[in-house]
Amino acid sequence: MHLSNYYYGHQNILSKYCGVASTKKIFGMVAHGVDIGTSFDIRRVFRRLPFLVWNPLLAALYIRQDWSKVVVIGSPLLYVEDVSPNRLSMGNSQRNQEWAGFAPHHIEPGAGRLQLRQFLSDLQKIDCPKGFPIYLHKNEFEDTFCLDLVNDFGFIPATVWKQGDSIFKEDFVMDLIAELRKFDIVIASQPTTAFWYAAYLGIDARVLNATDGQQVERTRSTLLNADYRGHIFWPSTVFDRQKIRESADEELGKSFKLAPKDLSRVLGFDSVWKQLLARFVGVAGSLRRFVRYVMRF
Repeated sequence: MHLSNYYYGHQNILSKYCGVASTKKIFGMVAHGVDIGTSFDIRRVFRRLPFLVWNPLLAALYIRQDWSKVVVIGSPLLYVEDVSPNRLSMGNSQRNQEWAGFAPHHIEPGAGRLQLRQFLSDLQKIDCPKGFPIYLHKNEFEDTFCLDLVNDFGFIPATVWKQGDSIFKEDFVMDLIAELRKFDIVIASQPTTAFWYAAYLGIDARVLNATDGQQVERTRSTLLNADYRGHIFWPSTVFDRQKIRESADEELGKSFKLAPKDLSRVLGFDSVWKQLLARFVGVAGSLRRFVRYVMRF
């Protein structure tokens, strides 16, 4: 259907949970992150199809953006517990390092350089050890400028992607969990997917204030410049790990996790006509991307 469904192996996780072949197409779009942006640009044809999001506040946001049908299914991480239960049940004994940082990332190569520099600069202003790994998105990790920047600030470049992996690697979420499990403290530039996943796993997850280098009390609405958040998903203090853990349950939509049969129905796995339409839209999208690529020359 839409390429977004394959980001980070989400299609693979959801199809396994529903007990169907991975070749089945999802009828609609799966939000591939905790928040894919309040100005998410998508063709009007996709706005007529179901948009599958993590929590009800995100659903309210995209309904306001003229999506015809928004359905809350929770984060794909929730379904890993059934697809690969050992991934989420590993104890703290597997951790062998104390700190890890997760830098901001961008889809376009080179676009994240300025924010990465700011993140690293702010890290130096807080009371934390030096020389711990800074995890980069695939695009930044393949940018020698970003690698040199991390090294110059005295940190270690790291990534969840292995050499040759694509953004659609099927086991990405599994690998991310394995990496997060290595650390006691995870610090992010903002409440990103990695931040909330770490909190859900019981890791000490923190947010770095990008303006003065301090971890402060602030609402999600301030962070994301939107009025649809504020009082639920961001805890009263970033140092209260229990409140962060509870907030992670809400942010990832834990109470909205569906049973296999119900999820299969929502994703259109059990409908012949939805499968046909999903394949048709997918082919049309591929042709459009091909034409745009050819027109560049």
